[in-house]
Amino acid sequence: MSTEGVVSMTTKTAEQYYNSPNLSKYNFALEEKQAICKYYDYFKDNNLPNNGAHVIPVPEEDFEEMMDYMKEYYPDACVLWGDGNSNWACVYYQGSLHGKVAFLSHEEGGIYPLFRNITAFVDRVIQNNKDGVGTCFLHPSLNEVPYNYDYPNKNPTELEKLQTMEIIETLQAQLPSLLKESNEAHHQAVMSICYLIPPENLDLLIPFINCGNMYVEQDIPFIFAFHNYREALSTLEDAAENGSVHVKNSAKRAISFYI
Repeated sequence: MSTEGVVSMTTKTAEQYYNSPNLSKYNFALEEKQAICKYYDYFKDNNLPNNGAHVIPVPEEDFEEMMDYMKEYYPDACVLWGDGNSNWACVYYQGSLHGKVAFLSHEEGGIYPLFRNITAFVDRVIQNNKDGVGTCFLHPSLNEVPYNYDYPNKNPTELEKLQTMEIIETLQAQLPSLLKESNEAHHQAVMSICYLIPPENLDLLIPFINCGNMYVEQDIPFIFAFHNYREALSTLEDAAENGSVHVKNSAKRAISFYI
């Protein structure tokens, strides 16, 4: 992504920027459009450089190429921001995760819901910029202290529990067909469930520790450690001793993170 692209982009108004790649075809609600334009204006008005230290709106000249990639691998998501180093933030514009924001790293496959909506993401990015937090923000780790993302959520409200469980039930129903489709699609759905699930429902995840999907097995132990879910400890200890090669190291590391 070139600096020249960012310079030409920031000569436009927020409305022009929104219209130039025809973002309206992704059916963003008014408040979503306003949040997209809000960050564009913040980026432009503060003259933030494309030096890898700031989240940047995706320039028009890069948008279609990125969306060709997304349509092949993550067809429900639209890329809207990046860091200039092939790390991206995107929003689900359709499907069961509609409206939620996820990150796509050039080092890891898979995208999972991290923010409940675009407004929450934009507000956090602006606050992070004021606090001097750069684009390391686009490399989330469940072991960060403090953890500054909406999902996983250790203390969801009752309304959030109801809303996320509705999404989880939809994703659960899709798992058998997704597993037949590909391990990657199955991993994507399971880990989305893991990021959204309320703490009191974590028992639903225990069977996935030995589900046979290498991607799930290597990632899921850290969800239990994040929540300090002690009911999973014996299962993790068994996995660390007797589990597949994919889960053993992850289970050992996850156990070490327990408080």
